[in-house]
Amino acid sequence: MINNINNLAATLNTGVLGSSDDKITTAETSVPVSSSSRRTADGIVLNISSEGREKLAKENKELGKELAQQLHDKTNNTAKEAEKTNEKDPVDKLISDIQQQIDEIKEKLQALENDESEEAVEQRKALEAQLTSLNGTLMELIGKKMNEVKAPA
Repeated sequence: MINNINNLAATLNTGVLGSSDDKITTAETSVPVSSSSRRTADGIVLNISSEGREKLAKENKELGKELAQQLHDKTNNTAKEAEKTNEKDPVDKLISDIQQQIDEIKEKLQALENDESEEAVEQRKALEAQLTSLNGTLMELIGKKMNEVKAPA
């Protein structure tokens, strides 16, 4: 946009377009000038008509909307990608669940540690059997997970 304005200003200064006091004349049309003068960083004086200012404001507004939409879309895509990476693999979820169960059984075993009653002894045996089974399942799942990690690489 700025380059277009600078090109127009350069064209005006080189005399390709004719001008008079009250209008700018191009090869196609004559446009009334009710404008404000602006000096660019290069020292070029640029006159922009009110119609031109309105068009520029409209283009800037449309550009702003487009950029906002692109930013919104990019933010949504980034959030969706983050959700996908945060979603646990089913194997990871199973591993986590089994580890939690193992921790619960260990706590129950600690609670029964000093109890020497027959009932406590039987509960400990059942919990230890359950613990052994869960440890075996956990080892299988970890092995499966390692194979999944090795497979794509």
